[in-house]
Amino acid sequence: MQSYQGPPPTCLLVRTHNPTPAQVERIGEWFRLLQGSGFELFVSVDVTAPAGLAAVSALCTRIPAARIHTYTEVEMITQYFNSMQYFVDPVHFPGGAGAKRVHAERRAQGYSLAWGLHVEPICLWAHMMGFRFSHVWVCEDDIGFSGDLPSFLRAYEHDPADLLTNTAAPSSAFKAPQVKCGVVVRPGSGWFWHDTCSPAYARQVPSFARYKTSEHINRFSNRLIRELDRLSRVEGVSAWSEQFVISIALQRERGFHVSLFRPEHIGSPYQWNGRVSAREWIRICREDRAAWQQGAAHAGFAQTVAHSMQSHQLEPAPGYMLPALSYGMPLLLPTGMPAPLPSAPPPVQAKRRRIDFSWPSPFQEQRHGFEGRIYHALKF
Repeated sequence: MQSYQGPPPTCLLVRTHNPTPAQVERIGEWFRLLQGSGFELFVSVDVTAPAGLAAVSALCTRIPAARIHTYTEVEMITQYFNSMQYFVDPVHFPGGAGAKRVHAERRAQGYSLAWGLHVEPICLWAHMMGFRFSHVWVCEDDIGFSGDLPSFLRAYEHDPADLLTNTAAPSSAFKAPQVKCGVVVRPGSGWFWHDTCSPAYARQVPSFARYKTSEHINRFSNRLIRELDRLSRVEGVSAWSEQFVISIALQRERGFHVSLFRPEHIGSPYQWNGRVSAREWIRICREDRAAWQQGAAHAGFAQTVAHSMQSHQLEPAPGYMLPALSYGMPLLLPTGMPAPLPSAPPPVQAKRRRIDFSWPSPFQEQRHGFEGRIYHALKF
């Protein structure tokens, strides 16, 4: 294994609250793989419920040297009261009737606010660490890496983006389906958690300027974490975290940059309701490695991009613009930044701020091994 010299600039933070035995084993394997690689691994555990304490015990047994961060809902409310006060009362929980109902059901099942508000626990961990990492990968405990984890993380070490994520889709207010006499006469539309936000967030991020992304694994810059921490702690700005992070990062006045994962790194399924069984996971890992060994990982790149966009519903929305495909890291540039592609089409006039999808000039990168793909969700 390659030896790394110097302080690690990047780490992996795993979020969990009630992992299965198989998930604990996988976290232990990630810890083993990252030793000596230049990346540190931390686990952040919500111990609000008894299951969290059991998770800490299981992790300590499997990984005696694990660095575990624990927190409770009380800490979230105490440290970020300016924003958390709006999410505590189920009756006044922000959002539509459906969001209120689902949230109340989860609360009755013992879930804490960290179920949908992930930013504040991440910031609690960052404070404990003294904000010492330049970038932090944050992943859920049910994600799967089919390749070599250090190689996957290194694949983005030259990308300086403040946020690395899978997609950036426009969000719109949820409208329930209209049913008459048991027949759906108008399908539902919009996103369930669009209006789940604090009043200060609603003022700073109006409805038409909200976006959403998946959170199975993302990478944050130190600067972005500090800004999210300040917004929630001081200004009372917070929201359902699938929209909070990406919407703030895409506000051009804040000067953040957002990159997307390379399509060849996204497996299927990779979505909130995806399910991978233990048998399927063995097959997936075997097939991904065989494809890599055959040199097929980068063949037909344009077809891979098109297939990925179809499978993840990355359709150009009003105000969006997709350039011609070329090899490189997809980059979301704030409006007003010069696009690297000279042949970019003219801007589209739309109410929603335009985001230019473009690819920077390719650089000479060193591939570090079998990077594999990421999958969600491994519930076994």
